[in-house]
Amino acid sequence: MTKDNFFRIWLLISLGFVCAAFTACKDDETIVESISLNKSTMELSIGEFETLVASVLPTDATDKTVTWSSKNANATVDATGKVTAIAAGTAVITAQAGGKSATCTVTIIDPALLNDAGAVINGVRWATRNVDAVGTFAATAESSGMYFQWNRKKAWSGKVNTSIVISTWDATISDGMKWEKTNDPSPVGWRIPTPAEIESLLDETKVTRAWDATQKGYTFTDKTTNASIFLYAAGYISSDLRIPDNEYIRGYYWSNTRADDSSAYGLLFGNNPYAVSSTHGCKNGRSIRCVAE
Repeated sequence: MTKDNFFRIWLLISLGFVCAAFTACKDDETIVESISLNKSTMELSIGEFETLVASVLPTDATDKTVTWSSKNANATVDATGKVTAIAAGTAVITAQAGGKSATCTVTIIDPALLNDAGAVINGVRWATRNVDAVGTFAATAESSGMYFQWNRKKAWSGKVNTSIVISTWDATISDGMKWEKTNDPSPVGWRIPTPAEIESLLDETKVTRAWDATQKGYTFTDKTTNASIFLYAAGYISSDLRIPDNEYIRGYYWSNTRADDSSAYGLLFGNNPYAVSSTHGCKNGRSIRCVAE
């Protein structure tokens, strides 16, 4: 056997050992079967942060490296899973490992939307802004906030006077004759007003009211203290059509008391102008202006 033939045979044998070893290594690799997070939802205020913890299974997986990403700019996440709230809204945080993924939906709240000093009108402290997302106030008095069915906590939004069809609408009427505390979407320290409190706002011996044609709403002012609140003509969401309607024209605001089988008491005002206590269909979406507890 020549030296060249010997070398070729030795090289083939060596390559065979290398391939066998490589195949054995691949056969010994343990792949990731699942990844999970310690939280699927999380709530943070702007500027707050919290670290998510990822669990990769099996525990002896060959490569358990976790990569993190945020789908939205409202929150960021670093390589350790530390989530930082940047702006009000929601963000979806994703953790990935070995082709598997898990997510956490983060709700970011602006602390300014949690608090309201209010204004005392005829002995009742009214919030100066409508209720927006559950547990928060709208950014300004001129904002419509969210729309709620009577005695329900789910919030609806939508630009009114458009053809936005609202899906998954609940066409039933909620139970009870009073708005239950557990269903009250008002921020902490506030609640839905009673019919009597709405009537006190309409007491012309102690309160003046004026339609604002520019801002599209009513200003109610205490005659003694000059404290005032502005209620925007936010319109309503029709349960029959399931679209928003009547913005700039009328305002519909809930009280906490049911009137009959299908309606509840509330405040109604319009650009005629007029402002009265009235009854509203419980299935429709209306605005909420809360009072201090």
